[in-house]
Order: sequence, then structure tokens, then C-alpha cells
Amino acid sequence: RYNNNDLSQLLIIFAKNKAEYDSFLEIDTFNKHVKERLMNNISVVVVNIQSPISEEDDDIRFHQLYYRAKFIIEHFKYYHTQYGIDPNFVGVKGRGIVGLICFMFAYYRQNDLKKIENLMNLPIVTYRKDTRVQLIVLEDPILILDNYRRQHYLNNIRIDNGRLFNQK
Repeated sequence: RYNNNDLSQLLIIFAKNKAEYDSFLEIDTFNKHVKERLMNNISVVVVNIQSPISEEDDDIRFHQLYYRAKFIIEHFKYYHTQYGIDPNFVGVKGRGIVGLICFMFAYYRQNDLKKIENLMNLPIVTYRKDTRVQLIVLEDPILILDNYRRQHYLNNIRIDNGRLFNQK
């Protein structure tokens, strides 16, 4: 049994490809992204999320990325005592479309995620843990905005001497 003070926080970094994954072996990348977190009791896991399933299949689709990210998060939450991490303090870092998936895990309700998973015909992850994360770090995220809200927001902005002011 662990005392909650003994458990560390977890940051899962989803690398976009093998080159980025391998770059974490270099001392400069390690010092920039990992060392300080480890010194502050934050565990760091780097995962090559876009590794091909087989040698001839190098095209990874959205539903595969989604399922992989979900599986990885649920895995760490399920085995949290073995890893010595607090399942209530899990953060993810993603780039591009994986950033969108991370955003979904942070802000979508579990019922909404289940509906999306049903539309994609995804199998159920055996761990059945909550995929909500408490921190997301997005690099070059691909987010789609509701154009109605965007237009409404832009209509209520005034520019004065090159500075933007929201009129509401």
C-alpha cells in the first residue's frame, strides 16, 4: 500500500515518430523535457504512438491512434500501484492529431467519448478505467472551431492601435 504522498504524478509524452522517440535518448532532449520533471517527483513516459502495426502497414489512422492513446492511459491508471503513480494526476503531451486526442481526453465527458468510440467501432479496452487527464500539453494542435462562435467572437473584437479588445 502507498501513501498518497509517496505516489508521483505522471506525464505521458506521445512522440510523433521513431526519430522523436529516439531523440529522448540524447542528453539535451532528456535535460529539456525530462530531468526537471523527475527531480520534482513527476514520472515521465515517452511512447512512440505512431509506430506501424506491421512492416507493410505504415499508414496509421485516427481510430488506431485514439485506441492506442486510450489503452496507454488506462494501462497506467490500472497499474498505478505497481508503477507508484497517482492515477488522479496524469498528464499527456501530444502533437498534431494526437494533441486533438489528448484534448478529447481532458475535456470530453466519458459518455461523449463512448459515443465517439461506438461510431469508430473500437473494441473495449480491458482495463475499463477513466481516461480523463488533468494536464494537456499541445504542440501544433489540430483543433476545429465552431465557425458560428468564431464569427461571433470576431464580430465583438475592436482593434485600437494594433491591440485587440473584447467589447463584451
